[in-house]
Amino acid sequence: GNLITKEYTQSVIDMANNMDNISGFVGQNCIKDDRYINFTPGVSMSSKLDSKGQTYRTPEDVMLNGNTSVIIVGSDIYSSDNPEERVREYQETTWKLYNHNL
Repeated sequence: GNLITKEYTQSVIDMANNMDNISGFVGQNCIKDDRYINFTPGVSMSSKLDSKGQTYRTPEDVMLNGNTSVIIVGSDIYSSDNPEERVREYQETTWKLYNHNL
């Protein structure tokens, strides 16, 4: 779990609405406001859970259901036997999902 409440989230959005230098938010739930970019961490095509209890979401889930703007991938790339190929797989998968959403 986390300590972020709906009230806290709304207060952060309200604060951002009064500032000129905020371009987006990082989080599991997207802010439904076209003025902001949504960055979603914890994305993996190969794992849903790691040995430390970290849960992951698929690119399909965050892009089609979560409506994110940008996915953030970490361990699925850097722990891969071939990180360059893994990046290409993410690029191809997310490009198809992006075009599906148009």
